[in-house]
Amino acid sequence: MEDFRLKVFRSVATHGSLTKASHELRITQPVISKYIQELEQEYQLTLFNRNGRGVELTQAGELMLSHVDNILQLYSKMDCDLRTMSHIHCGKLRLGATATIAQYLLPAFMASFTTKFKQVELSLVEGDTHAIEKAVEERRVDIGLLECCRRKSQFRYQPFMHDELVPVTSSQSKWSRCDVITIDDMKNVPLIISNAEYEYKKSLEVDGMKQTLPLSQLNVALTMDSAESIKRYILHSDFVALLPLQTVVPELRMGMLKILEIDNLCIEREYVIIRNLEETTSLVQDFINYMQQGL
Repeated sequence: MEDFRLKVFRSVATHGSLTKASHELRITQPVISKYIQELEQEYQLTLFNRNGRGVELTQAGELMLSHVDNILQLYSKMDCDLRTMSHIHCGKLRLGATATIAQYLLPAFMASFTTKFKQVELSLVEGDTHAIEKAVEERRVDIGLLECCRRKSQFRYQPFMHDELVPVTSSQSKWSRCDVITIDDMKNVPLIISNAEYEYKKSLEVDGMKQTLPLSQLNVALTMDSAESIKRYILHSDFVALLPLQTVVPELRMGMLKILEIDNLCIEREYVIIRNLEETTSLVQDFINYMQQGL
C-alpha cells in the first residue's frame, strides 16, 4: 500500500549511494534512478546532488527525508495494527540493547518469540547507553533496552527487570573462603570492573554511595571491556569482579565462580525499555508483553 518510491528515496539518502541502495532493496540501479527521477519531476525539485563519491541530499532532499521517516513509520504502525486486529502477527521489529541485555537476556526471548510468530522478523543492535538512545531517537530501532540511566523527556520509560551487581571470584581464589565480607574489606580487595559503558561505573558509584560504598574508595586494579573477558580473567586470579548477576549464572551453577556476600549491602540495577513518546505499535507492545510474561 505504501509508496515504494519513498523507501527507495530513504535508502539512497541513508547510504549516499545508488549502488548500496540497489543492494539493500534488491532492485537494479536503473530502477533506483527511475524512482528518484519520478519524485524529482513530481515536485519539480532536485533531491540529490551527484558527486564523485555518490550522492548527497539537497535542501529539498533534507526536508523530504524528515517527512519520509514519519510517513513510513505511520505506514508500519497501520499495517501492524490492522494485522493484529486480524490476528496476524507479522512485520519487522528492530531492537537495540546494551551489552548485558543483548548478550544474556534477549537471545532466549527472541528465539522463543520468532518460533511462535514465524512471520515476525526481529533484528538486534548492540551498543552502549548513548548509542541505543540515539538509535531510538533517530528511529533506527523501535525500542531500546538498557540499564536505568538519567531519564530524558523525549522517551517513554518502562521498567521490565531488576538485577544486582554482585562481587564474584573464582571458586579457587583465596577470597572464595570468605562467605561474608565487610564494606571495609571491599575497599582492600583487588577489583575488576567493566569500562564498556560509562554509565556502568557511574551507576555503581551513585548506588554505592547510598550504601556507603563509593567507587572512588574501592581498589579498582583493572578495567576490561566485557563481562566475558572479566570472567575469564578472574577464573585464573585472586581478583574479585563486580558484575551483573545475570552475566554469571552459568558459572555459578557449574561451581566455577562464587558470590561474595557483602554485609548490609545490595547494589541494584534496573533495566528499562525506552521508546519514542508518540510511537506504540501493537507489535512492539506484543513483544514487550511476551518478554515480561517470561521473566
